Amino acid sequence: MLVLRPDAATQAMRSSSPVTTGQRPRPSVRRVRTPPSSAGARAGRIPAFHRGLVPRPRLVRRLAGDPAVRLVLLVAPAGYGKTTLLSEWVRREARTVAWLTLGPEDGAHPGRLAAKAARALDACGGGAEPSVLVLDDAHVMHTPAATAVVEALLDGLGEGSVLAIASRREPALRLSRLRAERAVAELGASDLAMSPVEAAMLLERAGVPAHGDELRRLTDETEGWPVGLYLAAVSLHRQTQAGDRTEPFTGEDRLMSDYVRDEVLADLPDAQVTFLRRTSVLDRLSGPLCDAVLEGHESGALLHDLARGNALITPLGPSDREYRCHPLLAGMLRGELQWREPQCAATMHRRASAWHERHDDHERAIGHALEAGDLDRAAVLLWDVVAKLAFGGGQAALGGWLEAFGETEIAARPVLAVAAAAHGLATGERDRMEHWAALAARGIAAGAPADADAQAAAALLGGGRLPTPATAPGAAWRCLRLLLDGAARHLAGDRETARRLLEGGVRAGAMCAPLLQALCLAQLTFLAAERDDWDEAALQAARARQLLDHPGVGAAPAAALAFAASAAVHAHRGSPERAREAMNAALALQDDRAAFAPWACAETCIWLARAEVRLSDVAGARTLLARASRSRREAPEAVVLADWIDDVWDRADAFAAGGPGAITTLTIAELRVLRFLPSHLSFREIGARLHVSANTVKTQALAVYRKLDVSSRSEAVARANAVGLLDR
Repeated sequence: MLVLRPDAATQAMRSSSPVTTGQRPRPSVRRVRTPPSSAGARAGRIPAFHRGLVPRPRLVRRLAGDPAVRLVLLVAPAGYGKTTLLSEWVRREARTVAWLTLGPEDGAHPGRLAAKAARALDACGGGAEPSVLVLDDAHVMHTPAATAVVEALLDGLGEGSVLAIASRREPALRLSRLRAERAVAELGASDLAMSPVEAAMLLERAGVPAHGDELRRLTDETEGWPVGLYLAAVSLHRQTQAGDRTEPFTGEDRLMSDYVRDEVLADLPDAQVTFLRRTSVLDRLSGPLCDAVLEGHESGALLHDLARGNALITPLGPSDREYRCHPLLAGMLRGELQWREPQCAATMHRRASAWHERHDDHERAIGHALEAGDLDRAAVLLWDVVAKLAFGGGQAALGGWLEAFGETEIAARPVLAVAAAAHGLATGERDRMEHWAALAARGIAAGAPADADAQAAAALLGGGRLPTPATAPGAAWRCLRLLLDGAARHLAGDRETARRLLEGGVRAGAMCAPLLQALCLAQLTFLAAERDDWDEAALQAARARQLLDHPGVGAAPAAALAFAASAAVHAHRGSPERAREAMNAALALQDDRAAFAPWACAETCIWLARAEVRLSDVAGARTLLARASRSRREAPEAVVLADWIDDVWDRADAFAAGGPGAITTLTIAELRVLRFLPSHLSFREIGARLHVSANTVKTQALAVYRKLDVSSRSEAVARANAVGLLDR
């Protein structure tokens, strides 16, 4: 067994420092053989693991699972259950266990540490058998001499023995070699965080059961921090006792803030606590950003030290360039900043807003401007990204910012009113779009500040009617003008001019307005389908469908028009599954609301109805045509819509007529088989194409004959041609 001579360790502490010698002082050691002890012997007071605690077998297995491990290292801030986990583990250990809970005097006087370790190991019966030596609260060891004592303990381990260290910060040990040899088992804060199941068990045992949304909220807010969950349980229990369990648990809760002050911040210098408090306004921390906000320097080095010291500051990624503060710590610090330095909080937000604007992060710049109370600046910043958000998949984010301003502030600023109108266009809320566009126009006419883009956008969006040509300098607004102008020309019958305008809209919207691009391409799809150029229609529809895959773009209600174009093409080309998928997406987006303009709603319904006829659902087609007719009445100048509606009604009527009764709807499988009936392929060959058996094809073909009220393959083809299920 390894025994450290206290006098040698003390001498090591007093020897030359590593600053001058380049060597870490090392205590001398001697090895003493002692009689073997009984298995499972214990030395030192091991903390109790009582029944109220949550067992964590998944973590115990990680500590005990690899016989090659010589060092077990648990590094996490206070309250993560390091001591409890080690206690649970060693109570299952067959090896002899020596447990040392270190205090400040052990870190300051390594000789005391060496003596305590020697006595603890001797009490376990020596080193004849494998043993486990636990050093709890090892963060008190902050001197090179104390670290040297621990390294000597580690180097002197016998075969099968383990040194287990629990610390709030990573010890200054030479860990690289152990990691390379896979001789160290490490658990950090992310490993020790409780899972939802463990969190539920903790809350249950604390007498405050939580389930569903409440459990998820508590787990998210605490990020599984065990002490945070427990204090949340205590706080909620008190609220329950008082008959009012409505106050959410945050870092500003008195129990939580007291714990953070006592256990996380108490050991930090005042300058570091002030740094954390003033930067708590930031959701992400980086050296340059913190330097700008504090008008200081060397913030990066300070963040690095705080993260290594486990002050609930976590690196984002392996590069240590950005960090984040634990939500409970951040909440506590923000609350303290508000009552300690309220003017400072506004200053920090203004500086953060300026920094994010310089680095093209407008969304964070807007948020900080709002927090600083600078609504005019926030409005200008929001206007800079309105087109990107409204027409690039950020409708939800734009809606959130507008809600943060409130309707009174929006009405007082034309740029915000135009932003609200653009949001209404993207989300298919026509009444909202017209309301805010009219307010914006009145504000601009009254002399309220608005740039050329805002003025042009207000003119484009105003009234929801097909627009007259307008000047729109910005690319996104130019794309919107070309879309609306091109659709107007198309529906008025000027198809060639419409094509040129819409193609220009596709170019203008590149890289800045994928939603508007997709709508231009949908309109080009309809132009191609009208002249029976289905190859061109398929190309344009595929381009539009690809744009809908951009994050958020395909979720915008206005995108229903592009999904309708895709459905029409797939139905015509005999791909019923893909047609039905696109139709369902369009119908889910459009729902029962009007689109951003009556003509768009009518177009969507007409081309979905055409696809429904192709898929033999006449009832569905008629419902859609009725909706299209109602919308068409609000766009009397769009004469092409009337022609389209009449054409699809004729197709639906032809499908339903011509026999003793209406045709029963064909299934998707039957439509697939019908597509091959005009060919000379046998049932076996059709089955090979469809990856089904010949018998399956025969069964489906007979179902087609029955539903079309025919008795042969040739009659089925003729009837399908007559009712529009196949091309003649």
